[in-house]
Amino acid sequence: MSRRLSIPSHDRVGPIAAFGLTLALVLAAAVGPSAARAAATLSVDKPCYIITQKVPSITITGSGYAPNSHVLITSTANIDASATANAAGAITVKVSAPAPRFSVPSVKVFTFTAKDQNITPAIVASSPVRVAPFGALHGSTPRAPGLKALTETTNWSFSGFTPGRPIYAHYTIHGRQVASQSFGTAHGACGTLHTRAPLYPATPHDASYPVQFDGVARYSPRTAPKLTGRVSLNTSF
Repeated sequence: MSRRLSIPSHDRVGPIAAFGLTLALVLAAAVGPSAARAAATLSVDKPCYIITQKVPSITITGSGYAPNSHVLITSTANIDASATANAAGAITVKVSAPAPRFSVPSVKVFTFTAKDQNITPAIVASSPVRVAPFGALHGSTPRAPGLKALTETTNWSFSGFTPGRPIYAHYTIHGRQVASQSFGTAHGACGTLHTRAPLYPATPHDASYPVQFDGVARYSPRTAPKLTGRVSLNTSF
């Protein structure tokens, strides 16, 4: 419940009113710097961190902390660090990105928090950190007879590809492309896509095909980044 305080008007400002005005100015001056310090910020250098065989690093930057103070950084990924604010109250620190286990291509989000406990109340700011594997996965197909199962439509999931770019599959035999298909465009900061497409987009003559996934329509074994694997009648990629 809120109450409205009415302030009577006077023709002249007496000693009591003047004292109240002075007190208000003093309070405003005392509260101002604390309010400015409370508006701390924290950010990371990438919208998404892609996990490959090498775990990427994160550069964390922040501002609005007390000058020359010790700032503790914690996360929901159990990655901790610390930094010393410079004379302007800014911090910079580098840590390894979270590398959780993924059972399917997807995105996981963690929260990193920087806290300056030397100030009361403590100065705190947080930032989300998104991570995704560079991966592709297909589902099972109906039990069609023989090689026909390779042409059946199934579920495909991708993550870690270039956002806004198409995802291609290049099927090869002895290093030569024999078929290819485009699955659609990778979405979001972590380059994800969920779609339906055949395991093999042409008439199959073999029960298994090496496949290269990348963002280029024309096949080259030197394309990077790329993801390689195999589609088969007996296994899921």
